[in-house]
Amino acid sequence: MDAAAEVYRRIALATVEAVGLREGTLDLELRFNTGHIVQIIPDSAGYEAWNLSNGSSQFIAVGGGELATISSDQAGE
Repeated sequence: MDAAAEVYRRIALATVEAVGLREGTLDLELRFNTGHIVQIIPDSAGYEAWNLSNGSSQFIAVGGGELATISSDQAGE
């Protein structure tokens, strides 16, 4: 089974309805309008686990369970 292809097949045309973040662990949960949920579980304390952008801010899960936030205002500094 190609898990990545199966996930893509199920959510390719879906819309993200909600994003959840578990404080302290930075587990990320994406809920789609299809009812599917994708969970992203950081598995390294030393590297960026994931990064996400909403157009005006970027959120980066950095080592040690910390969340770095960079707004577009800060990017030009």
